[in-house]
Amino acid sequence: MVKSVFYNFSRTKMRVLRKINSDTTLTIEENNVNNIQMYNRPHIFYENIRFALILSQCFGIMPLHNISKNAQEVKFSFMSFRFLYALAHFGCVFATGIASIVKLALNGFMIDETSIVSFYIFNSFASIHFMYLATRWQNILKEYSYVERAMKNYASNRNVKRINICTATFFMFFGLTEHILFILTNLNHSFHCEHYNKYPVEIYFGCAFPQWFTLITYSHWAGALVELTNFISTFTWNFTDLFIIMISISLREKFNQISNRIKQSKNPPHKFWKEIREDYYRVSNLTKVVDIQIAGLVLISFLNNIFFLCIQLYNSIKEREAVIDSIYFFYSFGYIVFRVVAVSLYSATLNEAARKPLKYLYSLPTENYTIDVSRLITQINYLPNGITGHGFFLITKNFLLQAAATVVTFELMIFQFSPVKTTSNQTSLSSGIICIK
Repeated sequence: MVKSVFYNFSRTKMRVLRKINSDTTLTIEENNVNNIQMYNRPHIFYENIRFALILSQCFGIMPLHNISKNAQEVKFSFMSFRFLYALAHFGCVFATGIASIVKLALNGFMIDETSIVSFYIFNSFASIHFMYLATRWQNILKEYSYVERAMKNYASNRNVKRINICTATFFMFFGLTEHILFILTNLNHSFHCEHYNKYPVEIYFGCAFPQWFTLITYSHWAGALVELTNFISTFTWNFTDLFIIMISISLREKFNQISNRIKQSKNPPHKFWKEIREDYYRVSNLTKVVDIQIAGLVLISFLNNIFFLCIQLYNSIKEREAVIDSIYFFYSFGYIVFRVVAVSLYSATLNEAARKPLKYLYSLPTENYTIDVSRLITQINYLPNGITGHGFFLITKNFLLQAAATVVTFELMIFQFSPVKTTSNQTSLSSGIICIK
């Protein structure tokens, strides 16, 4: 009896609530619906970048849990194996960088060996930044979800996910090829060592990683750990550029959606321009939020690649006797040039996509020119969007020319103050074996 009375009372209460039409009730319902949509609606950005995130877990980068189709389940935890794996990866890479500095100090400064120091030190910083980014990843997904929910009526490019997968596969394949050429080159060097037939493994690791095995005695576990560290560092180096490219593509597509909607509109009402301006502001704000989070990676990427490019140019005038040495040098040099150009151009297309609506706004007829259109034009012109690298620079197409000029200037300084050594000295391993190179 009591249950029946309670049921009738509940039905009566629900009928009364349906008749209420106050602003407060509608606001509460709208907020609840928005919160539900934020977590239940598919995350387009997350789906597009999920393949790269899965790939990064194998190498101790971006230690995240539950990288499934549901973006809500993606989490970060300090008390997890993946975080400990990432922390161990950072420790090994940083220790190798310190060992390279010690070797450089003991043997005397040589400009061509500074590339090894920069490779490990910059990659250790990248590892730390990816761990920091993992702690902020859920907040980044929420920002993207908010914008995607607001722009759910916009037409989206379904090929972005495929493009990201192909780009990630392309980068990893050519990065793996470079690492294989690195191993073959050091194998070729070890063949010419005096005691190679007696100690082939020890000689190889001494030639490939002299920063360690001129300081400590060789052991198999140390050799395996150093080789694994070098392999993961190579992946981190490639993944840093790949991640910046994917972020640039995702943000660029949001601006392209706005441009395409403006292009397809025919005599829209005044309310349309207000919605366009608000959506552009949301995407612009999202760009600034993401740029702040990845600014460290952008600086690491450009500093490391440009410095490595300068060192490779310096090494280009050296004589090379073996064919594998020439193949590795030209492949490595071309791959670095490609990566610098790719990161710069993809990031520059983000800035161009943000300015693309001006092409259509300037051609509007007079009767469609409203206050919102004027405010949108002002916002695009005076609030530039793009990858800035902590505000030190804005990546545009002109930035690539400025970077090239910087490389040439730095290269002239290197040639002027650093003599070129075309022959290398003997390398003495910690075990006392002399390798003639």
